[in-house]
Amino acid sequence: MKLTEVRQISTTLGDEGFTKNLANEVLSKDDVLFETLGTLDELSAFLGLCYHQNRDEFVKTIQAAILAINAGIAFDPASLLKKPVSWEKFGPEDVSAIEKEEQRLLDLQPIEGRFTLLGSEDSATGAQYNVARTVCRRAERTLVRYLRQTGRTDLGIALKYINRLSDLLFIMTKNR
Repeated sequence: MKLTEVRQISTTLGDEGFTKNLANEVLSKDDVLFETLGTLDELSAFLGLCYHQNRDEFVKTIQAAILAINAGIAFDPASLLKKPVSWEKFGPEDVSAIEKEEQRLLDLQPIEGRFTLLGSEDSATGAQYNVARTVCRRAERTLVRYLRQTGRTDLGIALKYINRLSDLLFIMTKNR
C-alpha cells in the first residue's frame, strides 16, 4: 500500500497526546509500550548511522532483529490477531548470532577492560557505536519496565537479545 495522502499518515489522534496500538486501543503516547517501541526504533536508527559509517552487514542483521522484537512487543498475545511472522522467526539463534559475533571480534582484536571517555577515546565510528550502545542500554531498561508493568512472559528472548547486543556494541566501539 502506497501512502499518497497526508490523512493516511496523520490521524490527528496524536494532537491530543493519544495513539492506537495494534489492537486498535487508544493509549496515551507516553505509555510504556510506545516508549519501549520508540527507544528500540531510536536504537535501530543509530545503528543505521553506524552501518553507513562502516558498511558492516551484521548491523543490518541486528536492525532486522530489532524490527522483529518491536513486532513481538507491539503484538498483544491476548488478542485474536495472528502473531507477526518476523516475531515467529525470532529466537535463541538470534542471541547465538550476537554471541558468535562478539567472539569473532574479540578474536580479531582483544580489548582492554577499562573505563574510557566515551566517544573521545574512540574513532568517529567507535563513537557512533558508543551512542548506539547507550541507547541500547536505555532500551533494555525500558523493556524491563514494560515487562514488569504488563506481566508479559513471552518476551524473555527479546530481553536476552538486547542485553547481549549492548555487550556487542561495547566491543564494536573498540574494534572500529
